[in-house]
Amino acid sequence: MARRRIGLGSLIGLLAILFFGVVLLQRMWTFHAALSLAQGNAAHLERLYEESLNEAADWRNKYDTDLKQEMKTNEEKDKLIQALKARVDMLEKVEQSAEKQKHGKFMGHGADQI
Repeated sequence: MARRRIGLGSLIGLLAILFFGVVLLQRMWTFHAALSLAQGNAAHLERLYEESLNEAADWRNKYDTDLKQEMKTNEEKDKLIQALKARVDMLEKVEQSAEKQKHGKFMGHGADQI
């Protein structure tokens, strides 16, 4: 049997086919990697979005709780201020009454004129 020689052109053609096959596989692998990365990013972004919504809800609940507590505290403060004002008014009346009584005694008037 005679050996057949592979010519230079056939070798170049074989190398070209091999090169284009590797390039095609590389592009397919890159496309697949980019696609899976995009899908992974979508899942990651969705997870981040859900976490941010949960965190925002937690902050809103904390704000609402703090607001209710502040309103309750302000109501208690207003009640205390009103009670103190009423007490001060009462003490001023008592003081005025005592001054009138004291002034009446110094002027020679009896306590019955008050």
